[in-house]
Amino acid sequence: MAKDVVTFLHWAAEPEHDDRKKIGLKAVILFSALTTISLYVKRAKWTGIKTRKICARKSDNRFASIG
Repeated sequence: MAKDVVTFLHWAAEPEHDDRKKIGLKAVILFSALTTISLYVKRAKWTGIKTRKICARKSDNRFASIG
C-alpha cells in the first residue's frame, strides 16, 4: 500500500515526466537514424580514397648530380 502511495505522489509531483520520456525516446530514435545515415555517407564518400593503391615511381635521377 505504501509503495502505491509513493508512486502516486511521485507521479503527482512531476506530471511532465511522461512527456519527457516520450520526447526522449523520439530524440534517441532520431539521433540513431541520423548517426546511421551519416556513417553510411562517410563510408560511401571515403571508399574510393581508402581503397586507392599508391604506387611509387622510380625517379630517373636526371637532376641528382647537379651541383
